Amino acid sequence: MTNFDHKTVDLYNLFKDQDFEMDLFRNKELEDDVKELYQYNCQFCCINMEDVADLGLDNQEQFKIAHLWDLKFSGPAEMTNMLCLCAECEISFAVGRFIVQKEGSKFKWFSYYPDEMDWFEGGLVALQDTHKLSEECVLWHSIYNKKRTIDIREKGLESWNQQAEDQCLTHANQELKKKFPDHVSSRIKHD
Repeated sequence: MTNFDHKTVDLYNLFKDQDFEMDLFRNKELEDDVKELYQYNCQFCCINMEDVADLGLDNQEQFKIAHLWDLKFSGPAEMTNMLCLCAECEISFAVGRFIVQKEGSKFKWFSYYPDEMDWFEGGLVALQDTHKLSEECVLWHSIYNKKRTIDIREKGLESWNQQAEDQCLTHANQELKKKFPDHVSSRIKHD
């Protein structure tokens, strides 16, 4: 398993501390269905339960559901907004180091390396035929996390506060409204 740098750990702790109340909005049954659909394989790095067992870790606990459009920002608790990720990929996803984008008919994930200040293609998101991702959720995720990552890189983690978060939300929501004017108005709560 990867040893994360201090900045990644700090980001993860900051963002996860803000998410504790979101358990109320989770659809645990549907999340379990998504994990079962992928047979506890990570949709990014493709590690599976057998690989995890070889590392001496609790198999099912090492797989998490990540939401493209964060639940705390009115993202839907629907399968189209969920990814089954290993614990490592989920941490990188949660802090904005991994993002998902649609390219043509495929969804790809990209990773961000702060030292090089650029995005690098990680690969295709593994998708079962019965699991469709919402383009709206993918776009929101991509816009919000790119802006958040750039802002933190330019201003530093200590600058991340409610005002900075609100600015990222406003930016993501405005961009999303341009592409999906009929679909997002009822879901967006921040403007």
